[in-house]
Amino acid sequence: MIKQHELLNELADLIDDGKIKTTLTERLEPIHAASLRFAHEKLESGRIIEKLF
Repeated sequence: MIKQHELLNELADLIDDGKIKTTLTERLEPIHAASLRFAHEKLESGRIIEKLF
């Protein structure tokens, strides 16, 4: 578990430094029933290529 923590911190640093880029293209906030339904519909459509948060 400590190794995973170290790896995630290293990854966060690389993202913050702009050395790697995330695939996040859309953020659904706040988390509530309607946004969860929307996210589920996008995933079920089979056309989604981005990450949803």
